[in-house]
Amino acid sequence: METLEYNHNIAEFRIEKTVTVGTRNFTAYFIHDYYPTRFKDVDDDIKRVRRLVYDFKDGRNSSTVGAKIANAISRKNLHLDNTCICVIPASTGYKTQNRYSEFCKVVAGATGIQNGFSYITNRVDRDEMKGQSGGDKISTFDFHSHLYRGKTVVLFDDVYTSGTSFRQMAEKLIKTGANNVIGIFLAKTYSDYVHYVSPEEAGFYDDYEESDFDIEEPEIEPPDFDEPDDFEEPDILDEFDFIEEDF
Repeated sequence: METLEYNHNIAEFRIEKTVTVGTRNFTAYFIHDYYPTRFKDVDDDIKRVRRLVYDFKDGRNSSTVGAKIANAISRKNLHLDNTCICVIPASTGYKTQNRYSEFCKVVAGATGIQNGFSYITNRVDRDEMKGQSGGDKISTFDFHSHLYRGKTVVLFDDVYTSGTSFRQMAEKLIKTGANNVIGIFLAKTYSDYVHYVSPEEAGFYDDYEESDFDIEEPEIEPPDFDEPDDFEEPDILDEFDFIEEDF
């Protein structure tokens, strides 16, 4: 059985990661380990973290998560002068508003940094752009650069999996005038893939035909969870870099 090795009620960053974009390094901080539902035999604390993530994605606990993140920022003693809190928008404007508006208000109020909820917005709902492919995860966002130019952007997203969205966002923010970007996340996806080896060596294709590898196999959640309708379970380690992180 997989067990959570820390108190699920913590409100501090346990994990720190350096994320490299080109020649520049950014720091990202995470509170929780998020175990995808492919981990079937897990303890109740892991299920509680899943519940926390699912509820946040549905906009049911924005204030609670905001207070947790604000506490973690304060404990980390980050340099917060000339800083704003921004988010990686969800796939639609409605989800972004429902998930992040109150969250940003709580974090800004508790830490004294600027509320940058409106600094990066959905130009168009991603659901309206069916048929487009490729790795650009930020093409549907508007960056209102005059609002964050010269500032440090504390950039929040709920779950970090491959890091693609964060890297693209950080690069765009710096190119459009931000002084620095700090990533903060509620959780980082836990994986039992400890390092990259070839798919054949890792036995990664054991249960798949090669032609089906890019098809995301649906996961069935136990009855005690009301998973968001559009929730796509992230379950790939950073190095594979395939997964759309924003649900």
